[in-house]
Amino acid sequence: MNTPETNPEENAYDVLPYPAYSFPATHIGRLGAIGQLFGLETAEPAKARVLELGCGVGVNILAMAQLFPEAEFVGIDASQKQIDTGREAITATGLSNVRLIAADFSKIEEDLGKFDYILVHGIYSWVPDSVKEAILRIGKENLNPFGITYISYNCLPGWRMRGALRDMMLMHTAGIPDVLGKVSQAKALIKFLAESCSDETPYGKYLRQELDLLTKVDDSYIAHDFLERENDALYFSDFLKSADKHGLAYLGDTDPATMVADNLPAQAAQTLKSLNLNLIATEQYMDFLRNRMFRSTLLCHSGSNLNRNIEPTKVQNFYFSGYISLKQPHNGGQPAVFTTLNGAELNVSDSITATVFEAIAKGGRSLRPVKALIEELVPVLSENKKVKDPSTLPTTICQLLMQGYFKKMLDFYLSAPAATPSGSEKPAALPLARWQASRGDRLSTSSLDMLKADEFVAKLVTLADGNHDRGAIVAGLVEAVEKKEFVLNENNQPITDPDRLKAVIEGLYEGALRNLATLGLRISDAA
Repeated sequence: MNTPETNPEENAYDVLPYPAYSFPATHIGRLGAIGQLFGLETAEPAKARVLELGCGVGVNILAMAQLFPEAEFVGIDASQKQIDTGREAITATGLSNVRLIAADFSKIEEDLGKFDYILVHGIYSWVPDSVKEAILRIGKENLNPFGITYISYNCLPGWRMRGALRDMMLMHTAGIPDVLGKVSQAKALIKFLAESCSDETPYGKYLRQELDLLTKVDDSYIAHDFLERENDALYFSDFLKSADKHGLAYLGDTDPATMVADNLPAQAAQTLKSLNLNLIATEQYMDFLRNRMFRSTLLCHSGSNLNRNIEPTKVQNFYFSGYISLKQPHNGGQPAVFTTLNGAELNVSDSITATVFEAIAKGGRSLRPVKALIEELVPVLSENKKVKDPSTLPTTICQLLMQGYFKKMLDFYLSAPAATPSGSEKPAALPLARWQASRGDRLSTSSLDMLKADEFVAKLVTLADGNHDRGAIVAGLVEAVEKKEFVLNENNQPITDPDRLKAVIEGLYEGALRNLATLGLRISDAA
């Protein structure tokens, strides 16, 4: 990411750029589904126009462009260096529906055209007020009537303490001219503070937590979140006041589960409900309770006809992807036990609910039509003695899916991508993943998650280009091991015998291809 009004003496985003990642929260299939749930007639991703401001290398929109080849994607960034790298990726992937522009996006006018989705990730808090105003202006002027503008930002109260650490880092590194030197000294400062303050105090515990975080993140995070000239955290309600001045209204959060007071502790939820606050005030109070420090907010045109009373059957035409795993199936009086994304366990005693959630868990992260799930489960649930009228089951299943959605057990997508997993004589991985693997980068999946692939998987992805059959791919993997590109072990020892090496790789091949499909890294058969 690079923004207007940066220091011409040393562009920190070129010296130490953010890793080129895709962001699941920005997936236009997810955003479209959220919009339609709240009554906005959002555009189908397959034909959408998408604009990303501060796109960096452009990996985020490239990851979606390969899924929706008939959609149009435009990315703008002030860094010529990052745009040039992005254009290399476009050439390598063969994508023809992406355009990357090196420009000061604050000067964009309406003549760029209208877009169905405008994405601004990791920019708003990090730019001067004049650029913030430009972002909101573009988010309004260049947005189609039923479009969505996505803006993420650091928020209060959660960033208040982290902002104090930032002040300390800025003071400590004020005399250091280069970015890398500043980062090194900023980390040394936090280490000194954490080790010098007692663990028995709340402040000492907080510093230890921050030190633990900062030792795990990329140095670019420290450089840009803590050491840039601009980093304004703001209250959610204040952000919406600014949006309102530009004719934009609150649609929802990219994580709809955070919008629901019932996900708070019971007493807190009861108290909030008793206050009879409006939606925005309720969410602001929930930020207070959660000490929230980051938000990804979805905006639409003011005056849009939104409906917060969601009709469950709306999801029948959606697709879904599960976030839960089954630990213990429902069996008579024994409840089903599921593990959620954060590792918590969820017990489900109701047999109908358990059956639906077990079906979600069984499919994992694969994208499936809700209609197909209904067709699968109606005959099964019709045998359940608790079901009095089988004709009501489709609605019941949709209601349970909605419950799971607002508990972060699954995600909805407006449609499936054009590229869908299937078997093939000549398998093909997603083109962006092949480019990323060739560079040793993390891989963008079809859900925009970032996957850290081991060397075997990375090499497999680069070879699976739709032109190589099983024999050629196995031979390529064998050659890579022989050239010492990576080591393949058996019984904790490197395999050196050529015949044994080939046999082991052949044994791994089919399972590895299935894993690529499960992880969302495979596309349809090559022609």
